[in-house]
Amino acid sequence: AQFSTQKAAGSEAQPPVSKLITRLVNMRVVKNMTTNGKIARFSAVVVAGNGHGGLGCGHAKHNSAAEAVTKAGKLAVRSMEYFSRWQDRTLFHDDYAKFKASKVYVRPAAPSTTHLFPISSNNAYILDYGRRCHPTIAEMCRCLGIKDISAKVIGSSHPVNVLKAFLLALRKQKSPEQVASETGMRVVDILKVYETHCRQRPFYADRRRKE
Repeated sequence: AQFSTQKAAGSEAQPPVSKLITRLVNMRVVKNMTTNGKIARFSAVVVAGNGHGGLGCGHAKHNSAAEAVTKAGKLAVRSMEYFSRWQDRTLFHDDYAKFKASKVYVRPAAPSTTHLFPISSNNAYILDYGRRCHPTIAEMCRCLGIKDISAKVIGSSHPVNVLKAFLLALRKQKSPEQVASETGMRVVDILKVYETHCRQRPFYADRRRKE
């Protein structure tokens, strides 16, 4: 079946579904107790993106693992959202989000470099230093098109909880134009603050104490 993605407001033209980036975030076996005994099914969580600000996630169950992944991928494509990025590579500012027992702290990072380590004469192994975060967040950023980010997960590190917490953090991001319209400040002054926040710096320990 063919699925078409609608163009989000302010986003670039969406590529064909075949060119979207999909990642399997979580796969597990769930069992339902019935009068005939336990019925096992596969539960899959998949994220999909176009690499240019589009991101969606899907959760599906099926008797077959392959069918569960396929069904979750289709749901992820249907639920794609557009998120703006700072310089098309990182977040706009620091933020915090909580979903159930998972707390996620995110912050932008400076531009990174990709190092190549040859493992044979024909190919090379690519090691990316730009995403310092939970594996689930890293996979979401690859689909979203975020190359530089630093994030910390406190509490539950379950992939589904981390995924939903990171989505909440993305929805709370505000561009300089949005901040200027809400506060009445000049966009030029806000850009100076944003550029300062995009430099590498350690997390502050007092954030955890406040919780």
